[in-house]
Amino acid sequence: CVLCILGVAAVSAAVACALTDAHASLRKEKATHATNPTSRTRAGRWRARSWKEVQTDSVEFSEMFGAAYGGTIFRGTQLLYFLNLFSQNVAAIVTTAQATDSMIAALFGDSYALNVPHFTIETWEGCKREGCVPFRLAAPGLLLTAGYAFCFLTLGPLGFFTLQENMLAQKISFVLLVALTLQFLAYFVTSPTPSRVALVGPRPWDVVGVVIFNFAFCVTVPAWLNEKVPQVNAKKTIWAACLSSAVAYCLVGWLGGVAIARASDNVLDELTSSLAPTSVRLGGGIFAFAIIGLGVPVYCVLMRYNLRAGGLSEFWSHILAGAGPWAVSWLVYRGHGILEVLSWSGLILNAAID
Repeated sequence: CVLCILGVAAVSAAVACALTDAHASLRKEKATHATNPTSRTRAGRWRARSWKEVQTDSVEFSEMFGAAYGGTIFRGTQLLYFLNLFSQNVAAIVTTAQATDSMIAALFGDSYALNVPHFTIETWEGCKREGCVPFRLAAPGLLLTAGYAFCFLTLGPLGFFTLQENMLAQKISFVLLVALTLQFLAYFVTSPTPSRVALVGPRPWDVVGVVIFNFAFCVTVPAWLNEKVPQVNAKKTIWAACLSSAVAYCLVGWLGGVAIARASDNVLDELTSSLAPTSVRLGGGIFAFAIIGLGVPVYCVLMRYNLRAGGLSEFWSHILAGAGPWAVSWLVYRGHGILEVLSWSGLILNAAID
């Protein structure tokens, strides 16, 4: 697992650095309208047609492929890009909502959900054992839980803003990420049992998918390059972020494995359950909301930018990118649906587009 994490981190950093060079060249060409309208290549014709009267030098992810390979590849990457970020947002929303429900139950005794088909109220008293999933034993039907509703009302509107308007929230999120990661590591080392972690787990492909999923940031690089100030060294920033993230993943994964006898698909369920100390439960809830949850609006914005670059109207870009993930994510809230989304999107969509 450690080699897998380090390998994926290194590959992701190398690809992202290559993207920065290509992006810089394309931004200059787009800003100066240095296109050849008589070009005989598909890529040349696409650039001349798409960038003829553009008043900005911003180059989105799919535009890089259109500039290199033409309109057909541009449209194909747009579809893959949208499905990739859409699936990641669905997984992040479910993870955040489940952890929020666990924290609500742990702090207030119960969490509640509306069983949509039957119009009945379900209650859940929280995790009393390791490995549980919120509302798994509730009556069959689609559930709209208290945690899900809270996340939608607080995080949903941010997806309709711009990246610049989300910057303050992201800075706060980073500070909390560092502080809460240290808190969890300190909690894990209090009761370690190294024999709990095997050299190779029973489902290694799930691990590969989740690792790819967590380093699938290359699709966000063009939008970040469009927004960053010139003084920031892109390549140094990318390598520093990848290496520090890889070390953190290894530490949290191994120490969490030796501390928790039977972790669920979403380890935040254990950190926010009644089995954990109150401080850890509070930290787990904050982590889910402020780190994982606040990543959802950013992906909504990136999807919208890329759809707009393809000519889709602002209204439909907002509907598909901002409202779409929230409209369907509750379908996979219960059971192992969240793990399936992570695994399959990591192995198929992320591998294809990232």
